[in-house]
Amino acid sequence: DRVHIRFCDAVDFSSSDWEELHVHRKAFAVIGVVHCPSSSSSSANMEEVYQQFEQLKLNPNLKNALRFQIYAFEPGQGEENNIDLLRKEEVILFPNQDQEHTTFYITTILSDLVSLLLRDLEDVTKRMLKSRQVILLTPADRVDTHAEIVKNKKLMMARRQKYVADFCILA
Repeated sequence: DRVHIRFCDAVDFSSSDWEELHVHRKAFAVIGVVHCPSSSSSSANMEEVYQQFEQLKLNPNLKNALRFQIYAFEPGQGEENNIDLLRKEEVILFPNQDQEHTTFYITTILSDLVSLLLRDLEDVTKRMLKSRQVILLTPADRVDTHAEIVKNKKLMMARRQKYVADFCILA
């Protein structure tokens, strides 16, 4: 089995109006990449980078993201000894190693991220199966037809089943 990962720039990423029916278009994880020597050697700048990354969580285009992580490469003494920074589970420090070790470390961290995402998708699917309140509107549905969609149980249930099936396929 393979996992297909699509990387994009958060600045250029825009969500689609059709995301609710096309689950594969959603961004489920956000990864920030920081090269510590180029950002500065002080841990105060890493705190600033972390605060900027926290602002991404408020971005409406990333509202569906289930996981947020910062990958900081070649941390200096300030970052490695910053207890507050190390306690933040979103921050993962990559030590200065040769290319082979760094590749192995990145592969391992991304595998862990994918396994966490699979567990999150499973939880979302379970919640959706328990809930009967899931109503999916498309851009083609006008807001004033919401009541009509609720009345049309076949359409509502078909959309809900498709949505759950899409999450099952992703997981």
